[in-house]
Amino acid sequence: MAPSIRRFKIEKLVRDHIEDLFNNSGAVQVNKTILTDKQFLLCLRDKISEEAQEVVNATTAAELVDECADLMEVIGALLALHQKTWKDVQDARTRKALTRGLYKNRLYINSVDLPDGSEATRYYESNPTKYPEIDSE
Repeated sequence: MAPSIRRFKIEKLVRDHIEDLFNNSGAVQVNKTILTDKQFLLCLRDKISEEAQEVVNATTAAELVDECADLMEVIGALLALHQKTWKDVQDARTRKALTRGLYKNRLYINSVDLPDGSEATRYYESNPTKYPEIDSE
């Protein structure tokens, strides 16, 4: 008597060799779709969130390295889709480091008091969910 076949819903973007791994492990059928650029972009955005959460959840240095590698792979695919390169990212990183600094000082800002009408005030009040205004007392 043949074993019963069970189907599992995956519904996510996977690396190129995952289908081969399924087939080599005895998969009877792999139901797949080749994505359009628009679909691929949406799936890459979802995948970035998934991989970033796995970076956050990493509990060992080795796991952190592996999860960062996965995240970088997805970012690389997103860059390629937009015909951008890691050099473009490095150039932006360098520019931002020069103008905004790095994270060496471990600076964490709890709140900031700004004059009403300033450019910074307009920015923060236009993003009230991210930067709620609080009492200054």
